[in-house]
Amino acid sequence: MVLKYKEYAHLKRGLDGGVSAVAFSPDATYIAVVGTFDNTVYLWRVAERKLVETYKGSSPYLSMRWLPGRTDELLCGSRGGCVDHLKLTHGALTVTGFRAHERPVECLAVSSSLLATGAQCEVTVWKDLHGGAYRRLIDLPPPPRSSHNEDSEVLATGIHWTKSRKYSSLLLVSYMFHGIVIYDASTWNSVRYIPTPGLVSVRLSRLSAK
Repeated sequence: MVLKYKEYAHLKRGLDGGVSAVAFSPDATYIAVVGTFDNTVYLWRVAERKLVETYKGSSPYLSMRWLPGRTDELLCGSRGGCVDHLKLTHGALTVTGFRAHERPVECLAVSSSLLATGAQCEVTVWKDLHGGAYRRLIDLPPPPRSSHNEDSEVLATGIHWTKSRKYSSLLLVSYMFHGIVIYDASTWNSVRYIPTPGLVSVRLSRLSAK
């Protein structure tokens, strides 16, 4: 069956330049939007098509994820290498954050207890200490190289948490020129490498490894 869509709302306020990330809250109460040239996070209430809150950071945001099962908390990765934790409390945003990388944070993936961040050639896993605090667990190694990509820049393009019948928690990392690497989150060993003949720039979503 082919899915069909029609326009529900046109959100006109805010956004200086193009859109770099859009994310619905887990229950679709809110939609958060960040712009390519805009340092601001915009939060709309979907049912009312109403802009309810904004937050202006120190540099444009490139990636964004809501915390699993939470309608009031989201993480935003910035061009300046920071990850900001935004929490909506009684109609107001409170913000905490930390410096994750020296490079732009272009990829985020959140599980119930872990956060993975991608910044060009770097992929780091963090432990969620709650309340917006995170502790670095591991910097993942670069992906395998071959004669086909040894001269290409290492660029992470997508990160995704999943599981399989054999592994309770897996982290999938896609690279623009260096395929996809799957890590066992209990040991951080690579359990599978999938080389790709061309560019990989799609966001990993709803995947499961066998």
